[in-house]
Amino acid sequence: MPQFDILGDGTAMGLNLLWFIITFGLTMLIVSIGLRRIESVRSERDTLTSGNIDRAQNLSDEAKALMAAYEEKMAAARSEAQTIIKAASDEAAAKAAEAHKKAADSAAAATADVTSPPAGLRRSTTRASKAPTTQISCGRSTRQRC
Repeated sequence: MPQFDILGDGTAMGLNLLWFIITFGLTMLIVSIGLRRIESVRSERDTLTSGNIDRAQNLSDEAKALMAAYEEKMAAARSEAQTIIKAASDEAAAKAAEAHKKAADSAAAATADVTSPPAGLRRSTTRASKAPTTQISCGRSTRQRC
Protein backbone atom coordinates (compact mmCIF):
# COMPACT_ATOMS: atom_id res chain seq x y z
CA MET A 1 0.00 0.00 0.00
CA PRO A 2 1.46 3.24 -1.04
CA GLN A 3 -0.02 5.41 1.75
CA PHE A 4 1.95 3.48 4.34
CA ASP A 5 5.24 3.61 2.45
CA ILE A 6 6.37 6.98 3.80
CA LEU A 7 9.97 6.05 4.35
CA GLY A 8 10.63 5.54 0.67
CA ASP A 9 9.28 8.94 -0.35
CA GLY A 10 10.84 11.98 1.35
CA THR A 11 8.15 14.47 0.36
CA ALA A 12 5.39 12.30 1.80
CA MET A 13 7.28 12.01 5.03
CA GLY A 14 7.78 15.76 5.21
CA LEU A 15 4.12 16.46 4.47
CA ASN A 16 2.99 13.97 7.07
CA LEU A 17 5.35 15.52 9.59
CA LEU A 18 4.10 19.02 8.67
CA TRP A 19 0.45 18.02 9.12
CA PHE A 20 1.30 16.31 12.41
CA ILE A 21 2.94 19.50 13.69
CA ILE A 22 0.00 21.66 12.53
CA THR A 23 -2.57 19.31 14.07
CA PHE A 24 -0.61 18.98 17.30
CA GLY A 25 -0.19 22.75 17.54
CA LEU A 26 -3.87 23.43 16.94
CA THR A 27 -4.80 20.75 19.46
CA MET A 28 -2.48 22.24 22.08
CA LEU A 29 -3.83 25.74 21.36
CA ILE A 30 -7.44 24.62 21.77
CA VAL A 31 -6.63 22.61 24.88
CA SER A 32 -4.67 25.44 26.54
CA ILE A 33 -7.36 28.04 25.75
CA GLY A 34 -10.09 25.61 26.76
CA LEU A 35 -8.33 24.63 29.96
CA ARG A 36 -7.80 28.26 30.93
CA ARG A 37 -11.47 28.95 30.30
CA ILE A 38 -12.51 25.86 32.22
CA GLU A 39 -10.20 26.81 35.09
CA SER A 40 -11.55 30.36 35.25
CA VAL A 41 -15.17 29.13 35.31
CA ARG A 42 -14.26 26.56 37.96
CA SER A 43 -12.55 29.16 40.15
CA GLU A 44 -15.56 31.51 39.81
CA ARG A 45 -17.88 28.70 40.84
CA ASP A 46 -15.63 27.79 43.77
CA THR A 47 -15.58 31.41 44.91
CA LEU A 48 -19.34 31.70 44.56
CA THR A 49 -19.94 28.38 46.30
CA SER A 50 -17.57 29.09 49.17
CA GLY A 51 -19.13 32.55 49.57
CA ASN A 52 -22.59 30.99 49.67
CA ILE A 53 -21.46 28.36 52.13
CA ASP A 54 -19.89 30.99 54.38
CA ARG A 55 -23.00 33.16 54.17
CA ALA A 56 -25.25 30.15 54.88
CA GLN A 57 -23.10 29.21 57.88
CA ASN A 58 -23.28 32.79 59.21
CA LEU A 59 -27.05 32.85 58.75
CA SER A 60 -27.36 29.46 60.44
CA ASP A 61 -25.29 30.66 63.41
CA GLU A 62 -27.38 33.82 63.62
CA ALA A 63 -30.60 31.79 63.51
CA LYS A 64 -29.33 29.50 66.26
CA ALA A 65 -28.42 32.52 68.40
CA LEU A 66 -31.85 34.05 67.82
CA MET A 67 -33.53 30.73 68.66
CA ALA A 68 -31.54 30.45 71.89
CA ALA A 69 -32.49 34.03 72.85
CA TYR A 70 -36.14 33.29 72.01
CA GLU A 71 -36.16 30.13 74.11
CA GLU A 72 -34.52 32.01 76.99
CA LYS A 73 -37.14 34.76 76.82
CA MET A 74 -39.94 32.18 76.61
CA ALA A 75 -38.58 30.40 79.69
CA ALA A 76 -38.43 33.70 81.56
CA ALA A 77 -41.97 34.57 80.46
CA ARG A 78 -43.25 31.13 81.53
CA SER A 79 -41.55 31.54 84.90
CA GLU A 80 -43.04 34.99 85.36
CA ALA A 81 -46.48 33.73 84.33
CA GLN A 82 -46.24 30.87 86.82
CA THR A 83 -45.26 33.35 89.54
CA ILE A 84 -48.24 35.58 88.70
CA ILE A 85 -50.60 32.59 88.58
CA LYS A 86 -49.29 31.32 91.94
CA ALA A 87 -49.71 34.75 93.53
CA ALA A 88 -53.24 35.11 92.15
CA SER A 89 -54.11 31.58 93.26
CA ASP A 90 -52.78 32.22 96.76
CA GLU A 91 -54.68 35.51 96.94
CA ALA A 92 -57.90 33.86 95.75
CA ALA A 93 -57.44 31.03 98.25
CA ALA A 94 -56.90 33.53 101.05
CA LYS A 95 -60.02 35.49 100.06
CA ALA A 96 -62.03 32.27 99.81
CA ALA A 97 -60.81 31.15 103.22
CA GLU A 98 -61.68 34.54 104.68
CA ALA A 99 -65.14 34.48 103.08
CA HIS A 100 -65.67 30.91 104.30
CA LYS A 101 -64.64 31.94 107.81
CA LYS A 102 -67.01 34.94 107.73
CA ALA A 103 -69.84 32.73 106.48
CA ALA A 104 -69.15 30.15 109.17
CA ASP A 105 -69.03 32.87 111.85
CA SER A 106 -72.28 34.42 110.67
CA ALA A 107 -73.92 30.97 110.45
CA ALA A 108 -72.75 30.18 113.96
CA ALA A 109 -74.06 33.52 115.21
CA ALA A 110 -77.41 32.95 113.49
CA THR A 111 -77.64 29.46 114.92
CA ALA A 112 -76.84 30.79 118.38
CA ASP A 113 -79.56 33.42 117.99
CA VAL A 114 -82.13 30.84 116.92
CA THR A 115 -81.31 28.22 119.52
CA SER A 116 -81.21 30.55 122.49
CA PRO A 117 -84.60 31.97 123.49
CA PRO A 118 -84.94 35.70 123.72
CA ALA A 119 -84.64 37.19 127.18
CA GLY A 120 -87.87 37.05 129.19
CA LEU A 121 -89.37 34.16 127.23
CA ARG A 122 -89.53 30.74 128.65
CA ARG A 123 -89.14 27.67 126.55
CA SER A 124 -92.28 25.59 126.48
CA THR A 125 -92.07 22.06 127.68
CA THR A 126 -94.86 20.76 125.51
CA ARG A 127 -94.03 19.65 122.05
CA ALA A 128 -96.29 19.84 119.11
CA SER A 129 -97.67 16.46 118.40
CA LYS A 130 -97.07 14.91 115.09
CA ALA A 131 -100.03 13.56 113.28
CA PRO A 132 -99.67 9.87 112.60
CA THR A 133 -99.19 9.01 109.00
CA THR A 134 -100.87 6.12 107.37
CA GLN A 135 -99.65 4.16 104.43
CA ILE A 136 -101.72 3.87 101.32
CA SER A 137 -101.25 1.78 98.24
CA CYS A 138 -98.74 4.08 96.54
CA GLY A 139 -96.39 3.87 99.52
CA ARG A 140 -96.58 7.50 100.53
CA SER A 141 -98.00 9.15 103.60
CA THR A 142 -101.50 10.59 103.62
CA ARG A 143 -100.10 14.10 103.57
CA GLN A 144 -98.57 13.48 100.16
CA ARG A 145 -100.48 12.88 96.99
CA CYS A 146 -99.89 9.83 94.85
